[in-house]
Amino acid sequence: MELSDEEILSRMRTLYRKSRFDELKRQWDMLAAHPETQQFAHMRESFLKRMWNASEFMKTLKQHFTMSYNSRREHVGTMWEGRYHVRVHKPDGFGMGGAAMLTAGYIDVNPVKAKVVTGLESVAEYRWGSYHEACSGDADAIRGYDIIYGGHGHAWWRLNELHLHSMREALKEIEVRESEEKGLGRRSIPVLVQEKRDACRFARMELRLPKEVPHIIDEGNSTVALNVLKAMRNGLKRPKELRDILGIASRSYFTRHYLTPLARAGFIEPIDVDNKSSCNNAYRLTRKGMEFAKWR
Repeated sequence: MELSDEEILSRMRTLYRKSRFDELKRQWDMLAAHPETQQFAHMRESFLKRMWNASEFMKTLKQHFTMSYNSRREHVGTMWEGRYHVRVHKPDGFGMGGAAMLTAGYIDVNPVKAKVVTGLESVAEYRWGSYHEACSGDADAIRGYDIIYGGHGHAWWRLNELHLHSMREALKEIEVRESEEKGLGRRSIPVLVQEKRDACRFARMELRLPKEVPHIIDEGNSTVALNVLKAMRNGLKRPKELRDILGIASRSYFTRHYLTPLARAGFIEPIDVDNKSSCNNAYRLTRKGMEFAKWR
């Protein structure tokens, strides 16, 4: 995307405090007056590269926040304990896709995981989250969730039902992972009970996902399952590759909710049928899976 000089300066103005921006603007104007030196082109290119670089953005954001906080609170030292983690989600035919939905669910259940609120029903009471703002009727927050779930202008009540499902999925994966870390070889009873309640609740509501995603499997989210099939259209995929694409961390959760059900339903098949449980095994689409993978 080609940006004009005015647009670049406008974006720089939002990034820097006034004194720093004025200094950069003077340097910009001075170099722009002598384009034959190529220095202006280098300066312009350096800002363009940063605009699409998540690492540079986070570096600048963290530095500026730390400097601002330290100057206001007479504090010294860094404000951030570790490096940030970035996961890029590309839009697909029906919105940002299952990975973004699950990631959004993860973010909004953080207060539950940290025991700041008690249970999923109390997440809306957490005043420092976008979910609280959306539940309170904030138009910008609701628009953000609408983008995640397809960008079709759904009413908040519909988006809320979809996001509650994503948050439950996130909580289930967190519980599975914590059980694995504790050395438990099977899922905990609370997880199984919650899954049964979810299945009954969504069966009663006959909820449809954005753009009428076809029903594929009973164990997991049909939107995520469809994304698994679409991710395999270009050839063989190993489970680890699929989990990276979808943003699912737990191997057992992905196997139990998506890989095994899809294989059992005849959508995918392993290359090595004698070593289905091997992490090095790869999967491919069946004829049935290919038909579903073409769905838009």
